[in-house]
Amino acid sequence: MFSSDILSEIDKTVDRKKEVPALMTWTVKRNRKGIEKPVLVVITPYSFYLFRKIGESIKYQSVCYFYNVKEMKKNSKGFRIKFSDNVYTVLGPEAQMIAEICAFQVFSIFYHEEVPFISRASFPSNSVPTPLNRFLAKEVSKGNFPRQAIIDQLIEYLAEGRQEFDVGHIIGLWNYLGGVLFAIKTLPYITHLIIPRIDVQSAWESLVKFWDDNKYCRWITISLPVFPEEGFRRWALKISEKPNDTVEVIEFKDISFFYSTVSILYSTFSQNKLQKLIFNHCSLGLEEEKFLDLMSSIRSRSKIEGIGFVKMNFEQPLELISKIERLKYITLAGLGLQIAPLIKRLLRLGLYSLDLSGNKTDEELDDKFTISSEPFKLSINDMNWTASNLFKLISKVKTAPGWCTLEMANTKMEESEWHQFDQLIKKADPEHIDSINWSQNYISNKIMEFMTKGELNFISLAGIDLSSCAAYLSKFHCKYFDLHGTDKYQMKDHALEIMTILTTSKIDFVNIAHNNIGSKNLESLGNIISKFEYLRCISLDDNNFTDIAELRKFGDFFSDDKHFYIWFPERDVSKLTLKTHPSVAAKLKEHFHLPKHSRRGTLAGDEWMNVIYGYFAEQEVFPKDHDYSDDYEEDGEESTESIDDGRDNLTSSSDEAYLDLT
Repeated sequence: MFSSDILSEIDKTVDRKKEVPALMTWTVKRNRKGIEKPVLVVITPYSFYLFRKIGESIKYQSVCYFYNVKEMKKNSKGFRIKFSDNVYTVLGPEAQMIAEICAFQVFSIFYHEEVPFISRASFPSNSVPTPLNRFLAKEVSKGNFPRQAIIDQLIEYLAEGRQEFDVGHIIGLWNYLGGVLFAIKTLPYITHLIIPRIDVQSAWESLVKFWDDNKYCRWITISLPVFPEEGFRRWALKISEKPNDTVEVIEFKDISFFYSTVSILYSTFSQNKLQKLIFNHCSLGLEEEKFLDLMSSIRSRSKIEGIGFVKMNFEQPLELISKIERLKYITLAGLGLQIAPLIKRLLRLGLYSLDLSGNKTDEELDDKFTISSEPFKLSINDMNWTASNLFKLISKVKTAPGWCTLEMANTKMEESEWHQFDQLIKKADPEHIDSINWSQNYISNKIMEFMTKGELNFISLAGIDLSSCAAYLSKFHCKYFDLHGTDKYQMKDHALEIMTILTTSKIDFVNIAHNNIGSKNLESLGNIISKFEYLRCISLDDNNFTDIAELRKFGDFFSDDKHFYIWFPERDVSKLTLKTHPSVAAKLKEHFHLPKHSRRGTLAGDEWMNVIYGYFAEQEVFPKDHDYSDDYEEDGEESTESIDDGRDNLTSSSDEAYLDLT
């Protein structure tokens, strides 16, 4: 037991509500001269505190952080732990207990492979690192402790299991970027990292560290200011000198590039190896010529396979296109260009993927254009069409040398044009169309009939009321059928009718997420799903499933069917865990037959399911509403907005004395 005076002194340094002590014990400090003095050791989840005894009270002496651990060793005399700024040797009867507690705390932060200098045999521990522990350990070591609201929101956000992690999703989280990146770098399901436009001086340095350690993130979106340029230059130098084989796409978004920073881009990417480099809503100022030189160098010298431009202004767009047209992947979205000449010019060049979304279709398409590559993906989302132009484009796919993917979400036409399109589509043949995204579009019996005539593998009719042509659903035999709800339309109770019709189809994987189906319909939905003959997997997350008992029964209903998977409703369950106990999700998963993931995030031991999962991962459960067609407004200045950081300060010490505790 400790006196109130001692506890009061501890509370001056240790916030015991935030850092609940795992151990508080008296021991003896022996200095290098052999003089012994009593000390109090306080071990929390993230820190090792030392207080020296003064009369009947104590005084704070030093703190070390488990995030900074450099060595842990046992010997016949006791236990030795070394931090970046202190070394502690523990002797006597408390040594074994302190060693076990320190090991537990360290391995609640680090995986064994991250601290190879610590012997697993000497320090066995049943603790498991969690993203939250890693996040807080890193930040506490810097003297920071986020507000509880930020911590709660981070727990909820991570529990959703999203492949995309947006640091800007939680207000104030960007002030702890180093801790965030340390926390998420070991999560294999996070494949897209988004860094918002924030004025945090250490942000580029945090990205440098993340670049070294990243094993799973394949796409990085960066909106950080590049001026002053020191941080940007250091990051650029890092990715030039040490390529990361995992990263496939780097996207710069909402950044104003000046001459010196364009020069940095040139030196960094002119010989870099990436699948794709994207510039989204960026401003080049007066540096377009220098930028065109970079594009020319990428085409001739770099191993970069694709370039993307989204919502940008170019004074010489044709010159730009001439610099990049020999690449495999090209995005020219929301640039205000007429697509007729682009279609004719680019489709014959053997591209693997072309995204012209959000551009103009005022000019009539030339009937003589050809598609020369196999496979090929064409994205023409968010565009105003005439019936004849859209029909020409769809019809031309038949002449392609192999399978094609067409993305035509959010297509806009006058009502009279849609009626004309209905008459034209009867003449079309979906031969060579492998996948089609018709999300949030007009639908009719004629369009549904067109889709059922081909050999489509993937179809998305997300955000569409299918009640007027539901009879055609039974004729689909694709592998992947996407009926996820959008903010514009959700099926709700109508999902039961749609799923009943689909039971006679030959669909392998159906996505009905985000449709607000509700717990009251879970039992009926389970009975309907059990009647499918070919269905192998279903995604039904974010459907307002709020009844844990009903979810458990639903999972048990299919748990013995080893050939059928349910994509676990992470979002619904994460909302429930905020109201109950965090173990709810873990226990609930035991009632579901779930796909098993490898460390790379793919499904282990099932080649067919990996094909489905790959498409599913690429499209995301909830494809974002496209917004390429918005008017582009050039941003001439970097943001200087003042932001509340939500930060609490902790006391820290740089005491480097050697301590011998006996």
